[in-house]
Amino acid sequence: MIIVGCAINTSLGNVEDLVRSRDKEAISKLAAEQSDLGAHVIGINAGTLIHTEVEDIEWLARTVQQAVRRPLWIDTANPEAMEAGLKAHDSSWGAPIVDSATAEPERLHAMAKLAKRYEGMLIGLMMDENGIPVTPEGRVGAGRTIIEYALSLGIPKERIFLDPLVMPIAIGDQNTLILRDTMLLAKQELKVKLSCAPDNVSIGLPLPGLVSQTLAVMCMAWGIDLLAVVLDKGMTAAIRASQMLLGRDEYCRDYLRGYRAGHYAGFPETRSIRHKDT
Repeated sequence: MIIVGCAINTSLGNVEDLVRSRDKEAISKLAAEQSDLGAHVIGINAGTLIHTEVEDIEWLARTVQQAVRRPLWIDTANPEAMEAGLKAHDSSWGAPIVDSATAEPERLHAMAKLAKRYEGMLIGLMMDENGIPVTPEGRVGAGRTIIEYALSLGIPKERIFLDPLVMPIAIGDQNTLILRDTMLLAKQELKVKLSCAPDNVSIGLPLPGLVSQTLAVMCMAWGIDLLAVVLDKGMTAAIRASQMLLGRDEYCRDYLRGYRAGHYAGFPETRSIRHKDT
C-alpha cells in the first residue's frame, strides 16, 4: 500500500502563508516530517492560491524534492499547474502521481494525457459532469469511463487508481457504507487499484483525527491500495498496527521500526487485563 503524506496543502493551517512567503525551511521541515512518519510519497496542493497556483506548484515541487528523496503526489484540478509540477518533478525517486482526473471529458483527457506524457500514475475521481453519483453503481460507471480512456492512451493499468470519494459523515450517515460498497464493487467489476483521502470523512466533527484514523483502518481492511492522509503520530500508529494485523508486515518489522523511532509516543506501554478470580 502506498502512503501519501498530505500536510503540504494551502488549505491547512499556515501552509498558505508559508507558500506565499516562499519559506523553504518550513516547507522542507513539513516534507521531512511526513517522510519520517512513513510517507512513501509527499503530496503538494496550492489550490487556495488560484491566481498563482502554477508557479506555486512548481516551487513546491522543487522545494520538497530538494528536502526529501520522495516522489510527489500533485493535487490540482488545473492542467497548467499540473504540468508545471510534472516538469519540475525529479522522477529519480519514483513516478509522480497525477491527482486528479474525473469522467468529465475535458478534464479526463487533459489529466490522463499528462500522466501518459510524464510517465506518472493517474488518480481518477469516480464522478462525472453531473457531480458525484449517489450510488456505488453510478460511481463505478464513472470509474469505468476513466479506466477505458486511460488504457486507450497506453497507460498501464497498474498505474491507474480510482478514488471512490470519501464524503463527510456529518452530511450523510450512510456515506461510509456507500464508500465501502463502491470500493468492493469497483474491485469486483473493474479489477482496479483504489485510492482515498480518509481525512475528508471528519469535516465538521470534533476529534477529527479519531474519525479519520478509524476510516483509514476500515479502508485498509476493504482493500485500499493508496492512502492520502495528513500523517501525525496517531495516524502513523493506526496504519502500522493495521498493516501488521492484516498480515502485511512480515515479522512486525515496520511496526517495531516505528516504535523504535518514537512514533507511538503517548500510547500506554502496558494494558492491564484483570481476570476474574475463579
